[in-house]
Amino acid sequence: MTKENEGKRAYFPELPFRHRAHLIRVMHNHVNFEKYPELFEIFQLLSSNGQKLAAPSVSPSTYLIGPVAELSRHADRAPASSGHAETEKLLVKHLAELNLVPAFDDHWTQPITSATGEIVGNNIGGILKGRNDQYIALIAHYDTVPGSPGAEDNAAAIGITLEVINQLQGWSGDCNILVLFPDVEEPPNFHTDTMGSTYFFNHSPIPVDRIRCAIVMDLVGHDLLVNNREDGLFVMGSETAGGLLTAVNNASKEVPSIQVYPVRNRVLGVDYSDHHVFALNHRPFLFLSCGIGPNYHSSNDTFQKISPSKIVRVSQFLVSLLLQLDSMTAESTTSNQQAILKAEADGYKRFTGLELTDNAERLNEVGSELMNIINSGAYHTLEEVQERVSKCGKWN
Repeated sequence: MTKENEGKRAYFPELPFRHRAHLIRVMHNHVNFEKYPELFEIFQLLSSNGQKLAAPSVSPSTYLIGPVAELSRHADRAPASSGHAETEKLLVKHLAELNLVPAFDDHWTQPITSATGEIVGNNIGGILKGRNDQYIALIAHYDTVPGSPGAEDNAAAIGITLEVINQLQGWSGDCNILVLFPDVEEPPNFHTDTMGSTYFFNHSPIPVDRIRCAIVMDLVGHDLLVNNREDGLFVMGSETAGGLLTAVNNASKEVPSIQVYPVRNRVLGVDYSDHHVFALNHRPFLFLSCGIGPNYHSSNDTFQKISPSKIVRVSQFLVSLLLQLDSMTAESTTSNQQAILKAEADGYKRFTGLELTDNAERLNEVGSELMNIINSGAYHTLEEVQERVSKCGKWN
């Protein structure tokens, strides 16, 4: 970082969040950072809110924005591609810089071996040491489908994960933080034994029953495609263990700049990401997503299409969520299902502006329709959402 830009850092905390977020978006959409690299450095500082941190002396924005740009500069990160190989090296480098220890004995990578003995990919992982033998896992896959740069799917989640670990330097919490970047999440390995997260679960270097909660992120780098609801984030899985809903609610209160909507995982119908193996084995998880955006699995999934202000806010929420999960006194095997239903109904009310009873069957119908809208990849007005959702279930 230049001495001149280091001096500019002091001005950034004085900007109100809404003004800073607007400036981030303007620079993101209109500045050619390859032509003006000095502006990219300022852009990174703005995205970090000008925070300073102790060793390692790296700007937080190096991890929040930098990896998203670095990972998505390749044509894709499909297995066996040059982009995939470079990404492996880059992620190992970042984990080492952030003072993690290798997750697989003395190794940062875990080869994923098929039934025929073929190595189809490599999981990447590191651990931020805590004080007991429990773990909270942060999971974000790093591969892409062929032909997609994968900024939204799933470089944004990787940048958020690295930034969160950056902010937790000097961690003194009870739980160990396991960072896992699974490989080969995309087809043809999706929902097979060689899907990276499934392979990790079945060949875990740590007892999986010590994972207090697995936080999985996928498609978290874009604004929701509903007007006046762009700042939304869906969190699935609060019903998988006692205490998770309380942690989600408390974290969302601490970060009011993002609207969090707790939803039961069954509403999705299909496990679209790496939480699948945890759901299959009835283990606690939270799945964070903004749904399918317009550039999903395409060559248009580029760095220029993500929302920097969104990933800033998701990272802030995730830090708070981690602290909440770490402070949970004991894991319960059952959650309060009525509280889960009420939280989901309240979330739908906040999202749609419509009143809904917390009847499970009606919530299933409303939730399924809302997820169809969110995952359509098309923009909707709030009025369109209200019209479609109001035809579901019974409204008060």
